[in-house]
Amino acid sequence: AGFEMDAAGVAGAAGVWRVRPNPTAAGHGTTWGSAMALQTALNDPSCEQLWLARGLYTPTSGADRSISFHIRPGVEVLGHFAGTETDPGQRKLDESSWETALSGEIGTSVQTDNSYHVVVFDGTSNPISPDTMLADVTVTKGFSSTDAYDYPNNAGAGVFCDGSGSAGRCSPTLSNVRITDNTALNGGGMFNVAANGGQSQPQLWSAEFRNNTALKGGAMFNAATKFGRVNPILISYDFADNSAVYGGAIYNEADEATISPVLIGGTFFDNSATQLGGAVYNKASTSAWVDPNFTNTRFSSNSATQAGGAVYSLGEVGSTSRPEFHNVDFYLNDANLGGALFNADVGNFGAVVVERATFRANHAVDGGAIYNYGKGSNYSTDPALVNVTFHGNSASGNGGAVYNDGSDYGAANPRFSNATFSNNSARHGGAIYSNGHNGNSHTTLNNVILWQNMASQDAGTAQMGDNDADATLNDSIVEGGCPVSAQGTITCSNVISIDPQLGPLADNGGFTLTRLPGASGSAIDAGNDSTCATVDQRGTARPQGAHCDIGAVESTGQVSSDIIFQNGFE
Repeated sequence: AGFEMDAAGVAGAAGVWRVRPNPTAAGHGTTWGSAMALQTALNDPSCEQLWLARGLYTPTSGADRSISFHIRPGVEVLGHFAGTETDPGQRKLDESSWETALSGEIGTSVQTDNSYHVVVFDGTSNPISPDTMLADVTVTKGFSSTDAYDYPNNAGAGVFCDGSGSAGRCSPTLSNVRITDNTALNGGGMFNVAANGGQSQPQLWSAEFRNNTALKGGAMFNAATKFGRVNPILISYDFADNSAVYGGAIYNEADEATISPVLIGGTFFDNSATQLGGAVYNKASTSAWVDPNFTNTRFSSNSATQAGGAVYSLGEVGSTSRPEFHNVDFYLNDANLGGALFNADVGNFGAVVVERATFRANHAVDGGAIYNYGKGSNYSTDPALVNVTFHGNSASGNGGAVYNDGSDYGAANPRFSNATFSNNSARHGGAIYSNGHNGNSHTTLNNVILWQNMASQDAGTAQMGDNDADATLNDSIVEGGCPVSAQGTITCSNVISIDPQLGPLADNGGFTLTRLPGASGSAIDAGNDSTCATVDQRGTARPQGAHCDIGAVESTGQVSSDIIFQNGFE
């Protein structure tokens, strides 16, 4: 919620045709009393804007699964009419009984004989621009071919958007749409594809994807090959209860191409993958670039059996997988490796960026919140995290919040700036565990708080644990002082061991929950201004006092005399 496109504001009066599910044979569409059939209107080049009365529409009354609703370039299809309106603004869009459903439920009552695609946007020959619109409808019960070689019939059971070809473009606008209960091998709810230099950039406003299933991309599959570009834009969206083997909600895969989705203001809730990427799966192959950008987004209760409870990212040799997260909340996500995020890059270019985020109550065997995978001679993972709170995450193995694996000649070198780690738990490395055996794992922490984390098997690793790994801590607060490594080297500069007096995890302003430093705690004015972020996790400017505060949150009520000496003596 929060964003809505007014279809009436973009609808023209010319070329308006009225449509009903079961019109009279002689209907010409100029009045509701003489409404047309939807397929008739879509095939008539004079029909520019279609008003769909409430009810159920199927692509065919027969059993031909290849028949879909093909929406031509420049056509606007608007649903949710009662069948009496003279203007789209008269509709009651919040009235569920006025639902307009485009359904693939043809043939018998079983879903396996339903339409391959319910809606098709084909921009391969005639480019589709944002003035092509589908609004205020439900797209449901498409069922693709189950043959792995039967493309495109095996993809995009709900919506299929093709912008392939050197002049291809598939960039329609979908507003206030529900895409539910569709099943495909690839992209159960929606499949966006661009190959051979084409572009697919659908814009979705107020979109809900629910209960869609697939092998890859339960709700959405974005596929780009051979210099294609797939860049969907989603504003105000919800992905819930979608499932797949890979990418419960979204699957992004580029091969010699680019995929750059932008997602603003939405939620991923209770999506699941039986293998990788409970909510999102990112893969870049063969000189490809995959960099989805999530802003003001919540990932909650997503799960993956193997890795990446919320998001799994892989960049293969010579390619880059680089997701970005800004103002994001990760809560109650679960996987074997990386309860929220699993980051793996082979191409040595990927660097996951996390900014102004909270990871809370996520769980995994290793890496309760994040698993940074750099194991092996070709792997190098170098994520950057700024203004981040890790609270109450847990691992039944190692790394309650974060696990870094740079073993076997690989590299995993994360960087944390102005982060707060609290109440995370694991067997070893209550907050952070790093494995650099026969490889390289070096964690850099600037202006970070590590406090009240727990390690059940080795209390000495409550804050940080390692296997032949290194770390550098600068201008930070660590319970118990500078951690001691049995096999690696931990270098500390200006590390404070006095209580920062953190408040409870709460709404202190901003998009995510945070923990305020106490006014008389050790974090106030104790940071290094040269390495502090310019704003805190809430977006508040730093510094507010004489110097910036250590941790993810900058206090706005402190006085500079609260801390006299940074070593904790008053």
